[in-house]
Amino acid sequence: AQGWSPTQAGLRMAPLFLVQMVVSPAIGRLSQRYGHSALMTSGYLAIGLSMLGMCWVGPSTPYVTIGLLFAVGGLGNALSIPTGSAAAMSFAPRERSGMVSAVINATRQGGTAIGIALLGALMSMRATALLTAHLENAGVANAGAVARAAVSRHDFAADAAMGKDGLRDLFAAAYAGGFHAAMLTAAIVSFVTAEARSARETNHSRQG
Repeated sequence: AQGWSPTQAGLRMAPLFLVQMVVSPAIGRLSQRYGHSALMTSGYLAIGLSMLGMCWVGPSTPYVTIGLLFAVGGLGNALSIPTGSAAAMSFAPRERSGMVSAVINATRQGGTAIGIALLGALMSMRATALLTAHLENAGVANAGAVARAAVSRHDFAADAAMGKDGLRDLFAAAYAGGFHAAMLTAAIVSFVTAEARSARETNHSRQG
């Protein structure tokens, strides 16, 4: 919706990775001081806040706001990902540490791929539904087919009556709506994970 090229979009995500690079070396010391559970919970909360903030990002949102949200997300990743791996490794027998490490990495990569695919599918479905509704309100025939062509193939010539510019404007609004739905879902999952992590630690403390 911001009109960035793939290269521009990648460069503008730099705050996410830069914060991870800066914070990650300190995770060991932070874990010793505050414990794995506190860092993981804080990380999931930061990711949730970042994703929730993305729900208000639109075509006119200044990059300073977007960059700040990326930075918060990077902080969340730095706090939660290596800490979660370290916590899992702490339960592994020394002779099986290599196998456990491989399983953790494979699980993380697989989970990331599945999560991106699911959020992408949700985003596409929501954008298509919104664009279909916009086109129907505009009196466009075969609104569903036109919307699917625009969202799935970026084909903006499917409806000559509206013209490419008119269809592009509606597409931008619908695509933003799909993005917001995906980000809200990601935020909810992050907050639920943080709550589950916190509840588990509370129960563990009581039992101990």
